[in-house]
Amino acid sequence: MVLVIAVTALWLGSITLVVLVLVRQTALLTARLEMSGPRLGTPEDGIELGRPVPNEVLALLPNLDPGPHYLLTLSAVCLPCRELVAQLGRRPRGIAMTALLSGSGEPAAVLDRLMPADVQVVRDPDAARLSGLLGVKSTPFVMQIRDGQVRGKAFLHGVSDLERLVQASRRVESGQEAHAEVTGHVH
Repeated sequence: MVLVIAVTALWLGSITLVVLVLVRQTALLTARLEMSGPRLGTPEDGIELGRPVPNEVLALLPNLDPGPHYLLTLSAVCLPCRELVAQLGRRPRGIAMTALLSGSGEPAAVLDRLMPADVQVVRDPDAARLSGLLGVKSTPFVMQIRDGQVRGKAFLHGVSDLERLVQASRRVESGQEAHAEVTGHVH
Protein backbone atom coordinates (compact mmCIF):
# COMPACT_ATOMS: atom_id res chain seq x y z
CA MET A 1 0.00 0.00 0.00
CA VAL A 2 2.85 2.38 0.89
CA LEU A 3 4.46 1.63 -2.46
CA VAL A 4 1.26 2.56 -4.35
CA ILE A 5 1.01 5.86 -2.45
CA ALA A 6 4.69 6.63 -3.09
CA VAL A 7 4.41 5.85 -6.84
CA THR A 8 1.21 7.93 -7.09
CA ALA A 9 2.83 10.86 -5.27
CA LEU A 10 5.89 10.63 -7.51
CA TRP A 11 3.69 10.48 -10.61
CA LEU A 12 1.61 13.52 -9.48
CA GLY A 13 4.77 15.45 -8.61
CA SER A 14 6.23 14.73 -12.06
CA ILE A 15 3.03 15.80 -13.82
CA THR A 16 2.92 19.00 -11.73
CA LEU A 17 6.52 19.81 -12.62
CA VAL A 18 5.87 19.26 -16.34
CA VAL A 19 2.79 21.51 -16.23
CA LEU A 20 4.73 24.26 -14.42
CA VAL A 21 7.56 24.11 -16.96
CA LEU A 22 5.06 24.27 -19.85
CA VAL A 23 3.28 27.27 -18.32
CA ARG A 24 6.58 29.08 -17.79
CA GLN A 25 7.77 28.40 -21.34
CA THR A 26 4.44 29.55 -22.78
CA ALA A 27 4.67 32.79 -20.79
CA LEU A 28 8.24 33.40 -21.98
CA LEU A 29 7.33 32.76 -25.62
CA THR A 30 4.30 35.02 -25.37
CA ALA A 31 6.40 37.84 -23.90
CA ARG A 32 9.04 37.46 -26.62
CA LEU A 33 6.43 37.45 -29.38
CA GLU A 34 4.83 40.59 -27.99
CA MET A 35 8.21 42.35 -27.94
CA SER A 36 9.45 41.06 -31.30
CA GLY A 37 7.42 43.22 -33.65
CA PRO A 38 7.94 46.93 -34.12
CA ARG A 39 5.56 48.91 -31.97
CA LEU A 40 6.37 52.41 -33.05
CA GLY A 41 3.88 54.12 -30.92
CA THR A 42 1.67 53.80 -27.96
CA PRO A 43 -1.03 56.40 -28.55
CA GLU A 44 -2.36 56.01 -25.01
CA ASP A 45 1.02 56.88 -23.47
CA GLY A 46 2.37 60.40 -23.33
CA ILE A 47 0.83 63.63 -24.50
CA GLU A 48 -1.32 63.33 -27.60
CA LEU A 49 0.44 64.07 -30.89
CA GLY A 50 0.17 67.71 -31.93
CA ARG A 51 -0.49 68.88 -28.38
CA PRO A 52 1.77 71.43 -26.70
CA VAL A 53 4.33 70.41 -24.12
CA PRO A 54 3.42 71.87 -20.70
CA ASN A 55 5.11 75.20 -19.97
CA GLU A 56 6.58 73.77 -16.76
CA VAL A 57 8.44 71.14 -18.81
CA LEU A 58 9.72 73.78 -21.25
CA ALA A 59 10.83 75.96 -18.33
CA LEU A 60 12.85 73.11 -16.79
CA LEU A 61 14.17 71.89 -20.15
CA PRO A 62 14.56 75.00 -22.33
CA ASN A 63 16.66 73.09 -24.88
CA LEU A 64 13.48 71.26 -26.05
CA ASP A 65 12.26 74.31 -27.93
CA PRO A 66 12.33 74.85 -30.90
CA GLY A 67 13.55 71.34 -31.64
CA PRO A 68 13.43 68.79 -33.00
CA HIS A 69 14.49 67.25 -29.74
CA TYR A 70 14.10 63.65 -28.58
CA LEU A 71 13.08 63.14 -24.96
CA LEU A 72 13.73 59.62 -23.59
CA THR A 73 12.13 58.22 -20.47
CA LEU A 74 14.20 55.52 -18.81
CA SER A 75 14.13 53.59 -15.56
CA ALA A 76 17.25 52.49 -13.73
CA VAL A 77 15.73 49.07 -13.01
CA CYS A 78 14.45 48.40 -16.55
CA LEU A 79 16.48 45.82 -18.48
CA PRO A 80 15.30 47.06 -21.93
CA CYS A 81 16.38 50.58 -20.82
CA ARG A 82 19.88 49.32 -20.06
CA GLU A 83 20.05 47.56 -23.42
CA LEU A 84 18.87 50.72 -25.19
CA VAL A 85 21.44 52.92 -23.43
CA ALA A 86 24.17 50.49 -24.51
CA GLN A 87 23.00 50.98 -28.13
CA LEU A 88 22.59 54.78 -28.05
CA GLY A 89 26.11 55.31 -29.37
CA ARG A 90 24.85 53.86 -32.68
CA ARG A 91 21.85 56.21 -32.94
CA PRO A 92 21.45 58.64 -35.82
CA ARG A 93 23.88 61.55 -35.54
CA GLY A 94 22.80 65.14 -35.27
CA ILE A 95 19.73 64.63 -33.10
CA ALA A 96 19.37 66.48 -29.82
CA MET A 97 18.44 64.19 -26.95
CA THR A 98 17.60 64.42 -23.26
CA ALA A 99 17.03 61.40 -21.01
CA LEU A 100 14.69 61.45 -18.02
CA LEU A 101 16.23 58.78 -15.80
CA SER A 102 14.03 57.63 -12.94
CA GLY A 103 15.39 55.59 -10.09
CA SER A 104 18.09 56.09 -7.51
CA GLY A 105 21.17 54.53 -6.04
CA GLU A 106 23.80 52.56 -7.86
CA PRO A 107 21.53 51.30 -10.71
CA ALA A 108 20.74 54.90 -11.73
CA ALA A 109 24.37 55.97 -11.35
CA VAL A 110 25.55 53.11 -13.59
CA LEU A 111 22.99 53.92 -16.28
CA ASP A 112 23.91 57.61 -16.09
CA ARG A 113 27.60 56.74 -16.61
CA LEU A 114 26.75 54.56 -19.62
CA MET A 115 24.87 57.40 -21.32
CA PRO A 116 26.65 58.98 -24.33
CA ALA A 117 28.27 62.32 -23.43
CA ASP A 118 26.06 64.32 -25.81
CA VAL A 119 22.84 63.19 -24.10
CA GLN A 120 21.66 65.46 -21.30
CA VAL A 121 20.51 63.37 -18.31
CA VAL A 122 17.86 64.54 -15.84
CA ARG A 123 17.58 62.33 -12.76
CA ASP A 124 14.99 61.94 -10.01
CA PRO A 125 13.12 63.65 -8.51
CA ASP A 126 12.90 65.94 -11.56
CA ALA A 127 12.78 63.00 -14.00
CA ALA A 128 9.73 61.44 -12.33
CA ARG A 129 7.96 64.79 -12.11
CA LEU A 130 8.64 65.62 -15.78
CA SER A 131 7.53 62.16 -16.91
CA GLY A 132 4.30 62.67 -14.98
CA LEU A 133 3.72 66.08 -16.57
CA LEU A 134 4.25 64.50 -19.98
CA GLY A 135 1.89 61.60 -19.19
CA VAL A 136 4.57 58.99 -19.90
CA LYS A 137 4.30 55.74 -17.96
CA SER A 138 6.32 53.42 -20.23
CA THR A 139 10.05 52.89 -20.37
CA PRO A 140 11.99 53.01 -22.59
CA PHE A 141 9.88 55.59 -24.39
CA VAL A 142 10.72 58.56 -26.59
CA MET A 143 8.85 61.71 -27.55
CA GLN A 144 9.90 63.97 -30.39
CA ILE A 145 9.36 67.62 -29.44
CA ARG A 146 9.38 70.32 -32.14
CA ASP A 147 8.16 73.90 -31.84
CA GLY A 148 6.87 73.19 -28.32
CA GLN A 149 4.62 70.33 -29.46
CA VAL A 150 4.75 66.55 -29.40
CA ARG A 151 5.39 65.52 -33.01
CA GLY A 152 6.19 61.84 -32.56
CA LYS A 153 6.44 59.17 -29.91
CA ALA A 154 7.38 55.53 -29.67
CA PHE A 155 8.03 52.69 -27.25
CA LEU A 156 11.61 51.61 -27.91
CA HIS A 157 12.74 48.01 -28.20
CA GLY A 158 16.11 49.16 -29.45
CA VAL A 159 17.91 51.92 -31.26
CA SER A 160 16.35 50.75 -34.56
CA ASP A 161 12.93 51.95 -33.31
CA LEU A 162 14.46 55.35 -32.58
CA GLU A 163 16.02 55.39 -36.06
CA ARG A 164 12.64 54.68 -37.68
CA LEU A 165 11.00 57.49 -35.72
CA VAL A 166 13.79 59.93 -36.69
CA GLN A 167 13.56 58.91 -40.37
CA ALA A 168 9.77 59.20 -40.42
CA SER A 169 9.97 62.62 -38.75
CA ARG A 170 12.52 63.80 -41.31
CA ARG A 171 10.28 62.63 -44.17
CA VAL A 172 7.34 64.53 -42.69
CA GLU A 173 9.48 67.66 -42.18
CA SER A 174 10.79 67.50 -45.75
CA GLY A 175 7.27 67.17 -47.15
CA GLN A 176 7.58 63.54 -48.19
CA GLU A 177 4.81 61.19 -47.23
CA ALA A 178 5.59 59.21 -44.09
CA HIS A 179 5.64 55.42 -44.23
CA ALA A 180 2.24 53.95 -43.31
CA GLU A 181 3.73 52.14 -40.31
CA VAL A 182 4.41 55.37 -38.45
CA THR A 183 1.85 57.76 -39.96
CA GLY A 184 -0.30 57.58 -36.84
CA HIS A 185 2.67 58.27 -34.59
CA VAL A 186 4.38 61.22 -36.27
CA HIS A 187 2.60 64.50 -36.59
